[in-house]
Amino acid sequence: MITSKEQSAEWWLDMNLYQIYVRSFADSNGDGVGDIAGITQHLQYLADLGINAIWLTPFYPSPQADMGYDVADYRNVDPTYGTLDDFDAMVAKAHSLNVRVFIDIVPNHTSSQHPWFQAALKAAPGSAERNRYIFVDGRDGGKLPPNAWGGWTTTEPWTKVDTQWYLHMFSAEQPDLNWRNPEVREEFKNTLRFWMNRGVDGLRVDAPTLLIKPELTAKQAEDNLPDLFPIYAEWRKMLDEEFGPRCMIGEVFDDAETGMENFVDKAHMNQIFCFDYQEAPWQADEFKDIIDSWVTTTREHGSSSVWVSSSHDLIRQVSYLGFPDPKNKGSDIGPEDEQPDLELGTRRTRAMTLMTMWLPGAICTYYGEELGLPDHTTLTDADLQGHDMDRDGCRSPMPWASDKPNLGFSTAARAWLPQPQVYRELAVDVQQQSDTSMLSLYRALFKKRQELGLAAGDVTFIDTDTDDVIVARNGNICLAINFGDDAAPMPAGEVIAKSLPDIDVTDDLPANAAVWLYQDWAVEDDDDEDDDEDNSTDSE
Repeated sequence: MITSKEQSAEWWLDMNLYQIYVRSFADSNGDGVGDIAGITQHLQYLADLGINAIWLTPFYPSPQADMGYDVADYRNVDPTYGTLDDFDAMVAKAHSLNVRVFIDIVPNHTSSQHPWFQAALKAAPGSAERNRYIFVDGRDGGKLPPNAWGGWTTTEPWTKVDTQWYLHMFSAEQPDLNWRNPEVREEFKNTLRFWMNRGVDGLRVDAPTLLIKPELTAKQAEDNLPDLFPIYAEWRKMLDEEFGPRCMIGEVFDDAETGMENFVDKAHMNQIFCFDYQEAPWQADEFKDIIDSWVTTTREHGSSSVWVSSSHDLIRQVSYLGFPDPKNKGSDIGPEDEQPDLELGTRRTRAMTLMTMWLPGAICTYYGEELGLPDHTTLTDADLQGHDMDRDGCRSPMPWASDKPNLGFSTAARAWLPQPQVYRELAVDVQQQSDTSMLSLYRALFKKRQELGLAAGDVTFIDTDTDDVIVARNGNICLAINFGDDAAPMPAGEVIAKSLPDIDVTDDLPANAAVWLYQDWAVEDDDDEDDDEDNSTDSE
């Protein structure tokens, strides 16, 4: 059991993190929307899967202009999702199962319904209330916005109020806070204290690169990284001194070198997500470069990679890899668009799962990824719910039971989003009955990953004669994965896991498939390492 006073140092380096999109995981009260009590009911399932940390997307009071990322109260639970008592019970149950809890913290902006912003609208220009946000005078007597900045999700990030304009890098319902204001900084530190005192173990920090804005004459609103460092240094210092080992993971979209250099060290964040891994094309050289860069760079900074292959903002892995030549498709696949080949996507996903589970570092699994869920790509306009209308496809509710309404997600007449028909055959109760299902593969690999110590290992790539194949070792476990359309020579070794149960890997590794092999790479001293490397190539 985990208690707030019994946190082992740097426990996050090798964790198995599970992202829960709260609205879509489990509905306990029959209103069609997932909630915190529903999460509590299924924590044993996650612990049995091999998960030792969960991350909850925003569950705070919100008008839902951006599905909860527009926060109206940072220290409470939206009634749709339950109560603070429900949250406390969930944390207690998770800790009893040795599962840690991350919350999503959204520091760049509040909801326009937040009491602070409502007070700012009523206050005069130059007031303390407006100074909590970024209100500035417009050009041409206030008629034009202050400059031509573009936002992250909007082309026009300025909205007019009397003679002033306020900044919002996202929607107008999400006004940006003024992080140069000490009051804002202190308020957020108190918010972190509030949740840490309730037993929270870690933070996923939303859009951490945006907080400090440069002078209005700058070309980009987010181009001011050096001034961000004191903010996260303050958070880290407070967390370490007041609560012991706690983890901060940043939603940073940089490559390994840039992201680590800017955000991760012993005085700032602990980790950032490896989104390169999620958005890479299905090519051996691309993944090899990403793995090499992230494993090496994170180690240099005393961190570890957080490998991501699906999330709440982009197309799910099975759908993404279901295109013959996958690239970043976004998540806006509709009924009139080209549809992914789910058989191909599932085959590639199973192969990639072997690679992910083999890698050193931490793993982030998006809810339902362990079931091989695809996107819902045939949603009608009437079905869509999100503020960004192109993201609902990856947020369909979890299928728990194939023979129940809403596949066991909810007893309501209608869930907040429909589920595609294919979810019925992918439901948890169906997959639990099969030792060859995606769920069974995940459970087996999580177990092997722990037993073999792969999360704490290292990566050595082995040269091959085939450009479509990666062969590499982590300790005595060799990974071979074929990204090509043709079979490739099979490395030597004892097969201990394979991506598909019925593939023959006696002589060749089939297309879009992967295996783990046990190889005895005993190295007696440093002088033998070069010989060992030579032998590794010969063993193929």
